[in-house]
Amino acid sequence: MTTDPENPAKNASNCEVCHLTRSRYRCPRCSLRTCSAACVTRHKRDRGCSGVRDRARYVPLGAFTELDLLSDYRLLEEAGRQVELAAREGALDDPARVKRQQLPR
Repeated sequence: MTTDPENPAKNASNCEVCHLTRSRYRCPRCSLRTCSAACVTRHKRDRGCSGVRDRARYVPLGAFTELDLLSDYRLLEEAGRQVELAAREGALDDPARVKRQQLPR
């Protein structure tokens, strides 16, 4: 991390939207650093970012942490619950019904 008191826009810890204030938040989707709700809103509007973390993104083994493992486990648990729900409702017996049904993300 480099800091340059002469040029606050070059400071790595500054907000990447306004470049004036020290960043306090990081976008879960694209990791952009922001300082306030106003900068988060501007970031989402200007870049078309949803701000929603991509739960199925690839994580290299060297960067894989316990939090990534927990996230993957929760994703698999949720998928299992959706399959069980579909089976209970009989949706798996009728493939046409599965196509009509909207599954949550």
